[in-house]
Amino acid sequence: MKVIILNLFILCKENVASMKQPINLNKYTNKSDDSSQSNLNQNDDLKDIEIKEKEEDKLKLIDELIDNKLGITTYGMRIYIIISLFFLADGAEMIIESLLIIKLGDIWDLTHVQKGFLGSAVFCGFFIGAIVSGKLSDNYGRRPIFIIGSLMTAVFAIVSAFSPNYYFLIIFRSLFGAGVGMSIPACSALAIEITPTKWRAWVLNLIWIFFPFGETFAVLIAYLCINEEHGWRYLLGAVSVPAVISCIVSFFLNESPRYYLATKQYERAFANLDRLFSYSREKIELNEEMKKRIIFEETELTEESLVKSNFSTLCSKEYARLTVQTCALFFICSYCYYGYTYILPQLVMQHNTETIKMPKSSSDILMYNTLVYSALAEIPSVFISALISSIPFLGRVRSIAIGLLLSSVFAILSAFYLNQIDIFASLFKFSINIPFDIIYVYVCEAFPTKIRSIAIGVTNSFTRIGGIFTPIITQLLFQADKMYPIITFGVMSFIGIIVALFLPIETLGRKLV
Repeated sequence: MKVIILNLFILCKENVASMKQPINLNKYTNKSDDSSQSNLNQNDDLKDIEIKEKEEDKLKLIDELIDNKLGITTYGMRIYIIISLFFLADGAEMIIESLLIIKLGDIWDLTHVQKGFLGSAVFCGFFIGAIVSGKLSDNYGRRPIFIIGSLMTAVFAIVSAFSPNYYFLIIFRSLFGAGVGMSIPACSALAIEITPTKWRAWVLNLIWIFFPFGETFAVLIAYLCINEEHGWRYLLGAVSVPAVISCIVSFFLNESPRYYLATKQYERAFANLDRLFSYSREKIELNEEMKKRIIFEETELTEESLVKSNFSTLCSKEYARLTVQTCALFFICSYCYYGYTYILPQLVMQHNTETIKMPKSSSDILMYNTLVYSALAEIPSVFISALISSIPFLGRVRSIAIGLLLSSVFAILSAFYLNQIDIFASLFKFSINIPFDIIYVYVCEAFPTKIRSIAIGVTNSFTRIGGIFTPIITQLLFQADKMYPIITFGVMSFIGIIVALFLPIETLGRKLV
């Protein structure tokens, strides 16, 4: 069976390749040419095809240098570490929200709607920040927007700990979310634009590994202090430390050279490229001939050079389908991932204390253990998603579908086997994390440089839309029946499989344009 499928795959690939070849119109004319002239014409056609294919496969000089000469440098590692600290803070935020609604629900006597809106507020900020980030970072650069976003994140992470009441906490967490929403698209574009093609999936997925570390960090801090007087304030203060460190170090970042090239700031681009290549093993220095070639390649009139950096481009005929489907996948992944994380503490507490009559102290310990296990389960998924999405037969598209299929199965199982919720919650978080990781890489590779940050910002904003609706919807469903929220996660994951399989392009190995 495998041999048959493989042969069909090769046959389809050959047919697609043949469709790309230009049609020889001489075959359809009634003019009579001798066989030698016909052979000459055919040879000329073949030469033209070979030249055209070589030109299409030829990389720009900047891509050749980054892919073949740069590698992973200490400078790149510095950027990856800074971004990782940001994802650490982002991961901690989700656990904080799920724990705060339990603690503050008792202290401030919050209704189910108020609890839901407390979780939605930070995602409202995420949404606004992500929307404005793309346009601003494509116009003014990745670095300044990342700095502004990280500064907002650090300041309002600390200020939130001093919130006098529910309404101030809503405002401060919304502004915190806006900072996170601004920073992630900018820093993701910055990372992908200095990373060699073969390492893109690994780098972005390894950065994502800090998200579950942030969740685990928040759980451990909560376990130590949340039951103390003003413990929730100590929790917010402690988990703001990664955001503060990230903010301080962000001032030492350099701008993306690809951004400078896309905006025709060539002197700055060459200065940043020289700085970037000074960290490589071969210590490459751009000469005048190389600079002229780079400028020529960037100013050459191509389809990519005509792309305008604005929101309407994402809705154009060329990118509309891609934009809609990636937005849908971001929404589905976030709804399932954040929704499960958000409802998990309440689900465990209610099942243990009301259904099986477990003492509250024992239930608390089991809840923290479940949160830690489910967070740690995301770590191997980072390596799995980077590995399978780099396999040619699977690529990015099929890997996304596989992750969603697994998450759909484990969501349904966890709804019907609540006694093993710690096991199935871990398996679900492992599975849903796979498409969540890969879709970020896919978007960075699918859109051209001029609209990359806008694309990341807009598509990523649907992650935040999912986060806005998730707390409110899950609270209302949970009030009706504790199984309902988890079943919806299974159904949404199944819908995501269909959306993923109909993505218009595969981006594995695709050069950045």
